[in-house]
Amino acid sequence: MSDIFICYSSNDRGIALKLKKIFVNRGWTVFIDQDIVTGKRFHKEIERELAEARAVVVLWSKTSKESDYVLDEATEGKKRGILVPAVIENIKPPYGFRRIQTANLADWDGSSQDGELGDRLLPSLSRLLDQDKESSEYATIPTAAAAISGFGCVVRPPLFE
Repeated sequence: MSDIFICYSSNDRGIALKLKKIFVNRGWTVFIDQDIVTGKRFHKEIERELAEARAVVVLWSKTSKESDYVLDEATEGKKRGILVPAVIENIKPPYGFRRIQTANLADWDGSSQDGELGDRLLPSLSRLLDQDKESSEYATIPTAAAAISGFGCVVRPPLFE
């Protein structure tokens, strides 16, 4: 299982590999399709990695927004609430993804702190991937309604003590 699944068009592999290196340097495990071992069934590996990923980073470009594979992978991340999108060209994300806040990496210089990579994408991934740590700070109190619906009431610590 990887922390991050990167979905992208094969035309954008260079950018995906640069981002993978930055993410790995931050201590996260990353999967891209290039990691599939020779002899393995491509679709099964993709499906397994996508199902187990804790975050899905989609790189939107002219070619990726036309790719059924990228759209399917991004849709899965969106359904699970773990999609972290970025545009890597000056384009609009595809229909169905335009209401999701998206990092703009169209002018990214390749460094880990440049523009929206350092200001938006990396902090968003940190919040998502460190959620396990944060969730231990809160207690979930079961209620009668929660027992029926399957949801609980989250009690946050007081702002001022």
